Formats: sequence, C-alpha cells, structure tokens
Amino acid sequence: MKYIQNENIFVIIGGIIFCIFLICWIRKADIKESKKLEQEDLEMNSITKMRSWRVYIIAGIGIIIMMFEVLKRLYQMIFTL
Repeated sequence: MKYIQNENIFVIIGGIIFCIFLICWIRKADIKESKKLEQEDLEMNSITKMRSWRVYIIAGIGIIIMMFEVLKRLYQMIFTL
C-alpha cells in the first residue's frame, strides 16, 4: 500500500466514492439487463455474470485497501498526539 501512503486523504476518500459508484453503476446495469432479458424470455449467460463479478471484486478490494489506509491514518492521528 505504499502507493497511497503519501496521497492526500481527500484523494483516498474520492477513490472510495469512485469504487462505490462503480459497484452501484454495474449493479444497476445488471438489473436493467436482466429485466430486458426477462421480457424476451431469455436468461443472463455466465459470461455476462462473470464480467459483473470481476468489477465487484476489483472495486471491493479497492474499497478495503483505501478504508484500511484511512483507518490507519485516523489511528495515527488519535494516538500520536
């Protein structure tokens, strides 16, 4: 995590917000696509599902890493006064 240790806290919070937005956007697109396929009496194939899960995993890992950095900075700020 050395690549985000020297970044401004607002950049890290912006990264967290971006990852959350990405997950919400993909989820909304999945719901829209599944409704469209349901109207045509089709089912979503495994390739389409896997694409969504890859985004969920990548964005989720990004959120975890950035939240860990925020909590570490908060811990340092509180206990090193």
